[in-house]
Amino acid sequence: MPRYRKLCASLVLTLAVFICNPAFAHFQVILPSDAIVSQKDSQTVSLDLQFTHPFEQYPMNMERPSSFGVLVRGEKKDLLGSLEEHAPAEGLKAWKADYDISRPGDHVFMWNLSLIGNPQNKPI
Repeated sequence: MPRYRKLCASLVLTLAVFICNPAFAHFQVILPSDAIVSQKDSQTVSLDLQFTHPFEQYPMNMERPSSFGVLVRGEKKDLLGSLEEHAPAEGLKAWKADYDISRPGDHVFMWNLSLIGNPQNKPI
């Protein structure tokens, strides 16, 4: 029985250490101007592409994506040429694009990063 208690105590301590540690994560996010577009709304959606630490609430530098597109009704459309650079904070780069919705349906936006800047990983 004492061996079982040691095993349980070790398991609880290990779980406590992993659960209580803060999560250090980087996220690629696409922030749309509208989550749902109805017929009464503007048919243009503005998309803000950022590389960020969302829980710490600061952006990171992001190089131009190597690909960017949308999947609509099983067809992929390349939108890389529509990207424009902008600065979410001084000295940092992010990207934005406007997309005109021509038909109802799900629009799945996708992108890949080629290089990620800010190797020091410092908050601004």
